[in-house]
Amino acid sequence: MRVVRGATGSVHVDPAGKQPGRGAYFCGAKQCWEQGLRKGRLEHVLKVRLSGEDLSRLGEFMEGLPATAEA
Repeated sequence: MRVVRGATGSVHVDPAGKQPGRGAYFCGAKQCWEQGLRKGRLEHVLKVRLSGEDLSRLGEFMEGLPATAEA
């Protein structure tokens, strides 16, 4: 699953993986997303400071994911 930093600097989920901008990839499990958001890892990869709105949007998306990756 791709997360992209758009031209305006906002960060959002890119389900199709086709939007332009700097991207990072996560597996489809909540555990992967928690690790990626922890300690600024996603910010480092995307070279951006996540706003409160970005974090809220990503957190809401993350809550709908399964806890661990399915085999």
